[in-house]
Amino acid sequence: PACVDRSIADDEPGPREAALQTHHAWTGLILGFTGWMLLLFTLAPLAMFDPGPAKPIMIFSTYFLFLGSFLPGVFGLAYAASAVRLRGDHQRLATIALAGAGTHLGLALGILVINVWHN
Repeated sequence: PACVDRSIADDEPGPREAALQTHHAWTGLILGFTGWMLLLFTLAPLAMFDPGPAKPIMIFSTYFLFLGSFLPGVFGLAYAASAVRLRGDHQRLATIALAGAGTHLGLALGILVINVWHN
């Protein structure tokens, strides 16, 4: 039919591709936000101004939250990148998710590298 030929010629995404892009964009945004929250919750144990030496449980929870923030950040970046690659109406949302997850990973890796370099 003519409508199928026009759709193929215009390089228009199908409904399945549009739904997939929407799903990937929202999943990337939520995972990127989760990574940011875990990274910010890393500062919570450090913000407790306990004058004594650091307790082992505080050190463990800080490391666990910091390193645990990489997992949703990486998956959020992957989902957002796949959503940007697809054609559709949610390019802005996918780009925001890509930027958010990418800055989270860049900041977290920078903190890790500076910490290793100075210690």
